[in-house]
Amino acid sequence: MIGRSQRRLMRFYSKTTRHLKSIMAQLALRTKYGSCRFWSHRTTLRSSLACMAVSTGLRRKVFFIIIKRSTSLLNVNDFASGCSYRLDSELVTPYGKWVVYDPKVLAKPQALDYGGRKAGKKKVAWFVSNCQTANKRLEYARELAEYIEVDIYGSCGSLKCPKKGKCGGKLLREEYKFYLSFENSNCKDYITEKLWFALENDALPVVMGPLRTDYEFVAPHKSFIHVQDFASPKDLADYLLRLDANDTEYNQYFQWKGTGEMIDTKLHCRLCALLHADNMKHKVYHDLQGWWGASQVCSHSRSPPRLPVGKDDIK
Repeated sequence: MIGRSQRRLMRFYSKTTRHLKSIMAQLALRTKYGSCRFWSHRTTLRSSLACMAVSTGLRRKVFFIIIKRSTSLLNVNDFASGCSYRLDSELVTPYGKWVVYDPKVLAKPQALDYGGRKAGKKKVAWFVSNCQTANKRLEYARELAEYIEVDIYGSCGSLKCPKKGKCGGKLLREEYKFYLSFENSNCKDYITEKLWFALENDALPVVMGPLRTDYEFVAPHKSFIHVQDFASPKDLADYLLRLDANDTEYNQYFQWKGTGEMIDTKLHCRLCALLHADNMKHKVYHDLQGWWGASQVCSHSRSPPRLPVGKDDIK
């Protein structure tokens, strides 16, 4: 008879394998540790060294799990390795990773006047379609809009994206000084493409999500504004208006440019190397739900969870 944990895992695999198929069909890799072939066919499950699943549940869009092969693939103890954006994962797979060229050089003078080139243009933009979130980001944005111009595009706002319903970087780069890089959950280490989208398109991101220290660990030096630093949306609006009126102060948030670069963390290569490392001790997740969805991991308020973050665990 199949137990409750086995049925839960079977449902999880059935749901997530559809997402996995959309990501890869076949992928062959060769590393200095050995070679790997990635398949998206269920028929190879029993003969595979590991299974990687993708989940869009628990409010956060992507989570990878590696299931080590054992006597029964449906035993909860098969969760012997994990990879996700979480810094305490065995394989850390962030949405973006910034690496500086020289740790002593975190800022450089810029020839481009980022504030001056957008003088007199629009102030704050947000492209969003998910209106119901645990951290009530839409309510915060609407209150912010009472004190500063905030253009909300998509299902949650009154504006429509100009090109075939898509809001691209060109619109942000040419028209707006600030972008609301608001996550849908205030969860430990959860920093998605929303931050990097603003940085890549010369807009100053205003972030809502995990703690400021989490952002400082992954983002370029002095490249964002955190809602955590302001007592209210009005206080935040007052600061944004001050920056809008002072190009010198605004431009200080772009002095990180030229000091480093975004890199590809090459998940599949690192996963292949991990599977070939016979002497490596793997973590065992006896309570996946407890590790991934525990109440202390996420905050349902505007304030992020105030937890110590395992920065030393990042690979």
